[in-house]
Amino acid sequence: MPAYQWHIKSGEPELERLLIRECALSPLLARLLINRGVGSPEEVRSFLDGTLSDLPPSGAMRDLDACVAAIREAIASGETVLVYGDYDVDGMTATAVLVKAIRHLGGRAVFYLPTRADGYGVHLQALAQAREQGVNLVVTVDCGVTAVKEVIAAGEMGLRIIITDHHQPKGDLPATLTVNPKRPDCCYPFKDLAGAGVALKVATALLGDRRNKINEIEEELLGLACLGTIADVVPLVGENRIIVRLGLPFIRKNVGLAALASAARLPAAMTVRDV
Repeated sequence: MPAYQWHIKSGEPELERLLIRECALSPLLARLLINRGVGSPEEVRSFLDGTLSDLPPSGAMRDLDACVAAIREAIASGETVLVYGDYDVDGMTATAVLVKAIRHLGGRAVFYLPTRADGYGVHLQALAQAREQGVNLVVTVDCGVTAVKEVIAAGEMGLRIIITDHHQPKGDLPATLTVNPKRPDCCYPFKDLAGAGVALKVATALLGDRRNKINEIEEELLGLACLGTIADVVPLVGENRIIVRLGLPFIRKNVGLAALASAARLPAAMTVRDV
């Protein structure tokens, strides 16, 4: 008896013929895509050949424009911005994306990454230390959507705090700008971004949101967001798939990641499995 017994999902012949005709697909590829839920010519083109211009505009995410305006104001006034991240790969890459974007614009950006021993989330001790060091504005990445009490305490310290996160809210949102596609009142069409993906939306908006042609700094940010997206094991569909497919060639734009890839003897054209 064979070790595995394969159960082949039945096809949808009419839809398969449509995709074969409209998208120049092989019958096998058409059936595979339909079985994965990719069922229209537009979805097929986005899945196979999606570009940055296919992504929803950053401003469609609730509070993102106001978040960008606040960061730009801090940059213009010479304030120190603390990017508060998380200890996993998604949190670290999200932190790097936003710090690099702010510094590229001439801003003063520092960062804080808790250790696993510190635990997940926004910690008051870290905020107090940041305030003592002259930080005026804190922007979280990959955390903070449940930090209701911490945001209130930050305000009492004289800190302004902005939340960017991708985790599911629980109860009331913090009483501050909160950028999170999963918040109930956010109409952003793609809900499954990683923390690094949300940070990338903020960063590209800061840099001008040129979705057709990107420059060198944006290539590095895309590579970092690709890494965070893969590592956080979010569904590689929709916007995540585009970030990963386009970002893979740019992972080596970051000198540290290039060194790691070299030490791991990864091929020049890396795949998700290599990452």
